[in-house]
Amino acid sequence: MRYIFTTCALNYYPNARLLAASAKAHLGDVKTVLMLADTYPSDFDFGDSDFDEVWPISELEQDLPNHMAWVFGHSVMELATAIKGFVLKKLLERKDCEAALFLDPDCEIHSDLTVVFDKLYTKDIVLTPHCCLPHTQADWIKFELNQHRVGTFNLGFLGVRNSAEGKKFADWWWHRLQRHCVIDAKRHLFTDQKWIDLAPSYFDHVGVIRRSTLNLARWNTFQREVTRNASG
Repeated sequence: MRYIFTTCALNYYPNARLLAASAKAHLGDVKTVLMLADTYPSDFDFGDSDFDEVWPISELEQDLPNHMAWVFGHSVMELATAIKGFVLKKLLERKDCEAALFLDPDCEIHSDLTVVFDKLYTKDIVLTPHCCLPHTQADWIKFELNQHRVGTFNLGFLGVRNSAEGKKFADWWWHRLQRHCVIDAKRHLFTDQKWIDLAPSYFDHVGVIRRSTLNLARWNTFQREVTRNASG
C-alpha cells in the first residue's frame, strides 16, 4: 500500500482536502493521512473529506511525553513542518506500507506520478530540487543564491520507500526535526529543508528527479513553460 500524507494547522485544512481528493482521483488505491498541528474542534467533522485518517496533535504523546511544551516552542509553520518526521516514521512502521509520499497541503496532483513511483522501486529516498535547469543567465543566479539560505530541495514533496535505509532516514530526520525545525537565519536553518541537503551524504540510494512537471510553484515558473491545451 502506498501512503500519501500531509500536515497542517486547521487554517490550511481546505487546501489539504483538495490534495486528498486529487490523490484519490489520480493515484488509485492509496491511503491518505493528515496530521493536524492542532487539536480537534468538538464540532468539526472530517467525514466528508478524502482522508482515510486524521491524526490530532495528541498523537505526539507516544514520542514526546511533554509534547505540548514542545508544540508551543514553534511557530505554526515550524510546527506543521516538524511533525512531518513523526508521521513518516510511524507510517514506515506499518507492515502494509510500501512507500510514503509527503506533499504540502497546498499541493494538487494532476497525474498518476508514475515517474515518482518508478524511482522508488530503485531508490529509498526521492527528492525534487528547487532548480532543475543548469543555465548561464545572470538574472537567474539570485534564485540559486536563495537556495544557500533555504535549501537545495523543495520539501513540498518527499518520497521514502519502506526499506531498511528508508527507516534509517526517517529516524534520523525525525530526530533532527524534534529540536531543529525552525527558521533561524543565524544558524542557517529553514525548517526541514536545510537538513535534507545532508541526505545524499548520509544515505545510499537517494534519487533526485529533475522533472519540470514536478513541484511546480509560483517561485519556479520562470524555469518552466506553462501552457493550456484545448481542453483547458
